[in-house]
Amino acid sequence: MRRGGPLGCRAVLRSGTAANPPSSIPKIAAIICDREGQKAPFFGHIEHLGYVMSKLPKFLRSWAHRQDGAVTVEFVVIIPFLLSLFFASVDVGVSMLRQVMLDRAVDLAVREIRLGNPDFESSDDIKNAICTGIEDVSSGMRPVMQEDECLAGITVELRIINDESFAGLDEPVGCVDREENISPAVAFTPRSAAAPQELMLIRTCVVSDPFIRLTGVLTAMPINANGDYVAVSRGVFVNEPS
Repeated sequence: MRRGGPLGCRAVLRSGTAANPPSSIPKIAAIICDREGQKAPFFGHIEHLGYVMSKLPKFLRSWAHRQDGAVTVEFVVIIPFLLSLFFASVDVGVSMLRQVMLDRAVDLAVREIRLGNPDFESSDDIKNAICTGIEDVSSGMRPVMQEDECLAGITVELRIINDESFAGLDEPVGCVDREENISPAVAFTPRSAAAPQELMLIRTCVVSDPFIRLTGVLTAMPINANGDYVAVSRGVFVNEPS
């Protein structure tokens, strides 16, 4: 047995030599120790791995108690909610602005219809007047509601109300299906076809793109099955005598 070898080799080679280990010593001893009685590189790697594994629990405990980057964690957790709140506020504001502009444009159109303006006899005349009124009041904010977008997604219903039964007031409003490019058939009775002093109902629906499609789900905004924002405006007036 050689004295110069490390303790690990001496412990393995209790009898015999490094060059000729006895048969009772496993063959692994010849692999671990070389002919000079020194540790082979493989055995050194095993010991190094064991040292690392023994220090791993202490390192994990120390790492778990570290407070570096605590502010960053809070930022990463909170910032998505803040951004969602910001964009949802913008989307709700834009949608409300569209609704207000539509209500104003419908009121202006109803005034002209009630007074018997001949330029408001057909459905297309009223659509053009409403969409033009929306764009006029939103000058400087054209992306909110453009006339072309309004004309592509607007329906106008005008009919006489039975002042005895008031039937049909709770019927759903017909709106354009932009996904299928279908415009529903809605009732339209020109003012000239109605008798004086008759009660008339006008219902307008405008379909447009929301600013953020997810916002409608979160804020219960009027969103159809295709994810489009639906703005509906109603008006009731008495047909004035000519």
